[in-house]
Amino acid sequence: MIEKNIKALILKKEPQGEFNEILTILTSKGKLKIFAPGVRKLDSKNRNNINLLDISELEIIDSQKSNVLFYRLKRASLVQQFPINLNTLYIWEDLLNILNKIMFNNPLQFLNSFSKLTKLVDSNKDIKILDYLLFKLLETEGIAPYMQGCVECKAKTNLVDFKFYKGGFLCHLHSEDSLDHELLTSLFYLSKSFEEFDVNTSFLVAKKTKDMIITYLREYYFI
Repeated sequence: MIEKNIKALILKKEPQGEFNEILTILTSKGKLKIFAPGVRKLDSKNRNNINLLDISELEIIDSQKSNVLFYRLKRASLVQQFPINLNTLYIWEDLLNILNKIMFNNPLQFLNSFSKLTKLVDSNKDIKILDYLLFKLLETEGIAPYMQGCVECKAKTNLVDFKFYKGGFLCHLHSEDSLDHELLTSLFYLSKSFEEFDVNTSFLVAKKTKDMIITYLREYYFI
């Protein structure tokens, strides 16, 4: 048997027998399932270090047996806790629901953003944090829209519309619809740093942006 340490985001916990669980975790190499013995016991040392959407350092054992889960949890150490209260429950639920549907082709960039931004959760920026993380998820999965100009003709001026399902911004020649300037500006800064997105996005626009991204994800992944 081989012991190794991995840093992981806890995505799912499924009861297995009376005291055990099977964990679904996200690592820099993708999703894994791990057998976690005894973690539902009240005196388990690992019990409080593997809560959903927490980042933990996991010491695991690779059993190398084909008839059981390859990986078995030995020890878990909490690295970063996701703050959950009445104010943050909705972002916690939205993220859990979506992240459990995604396979993750290249999760490292998303994990880095998640680690950085969830430290700011419950600081009156939660919707913006959710927007930015969901956009990073689109980038991770290779389905992010074209953000440098009109997706049809690559024009950088007279951009009047934005549609995720069409691939990004649209100029006045390629769309009969139009969005207000503030929303277009917010969408543009999604592809920049979170700090730029935060400064250039109001609370109301952030809610509209969230609805647009979640609608796109639901259409793409049938969430």
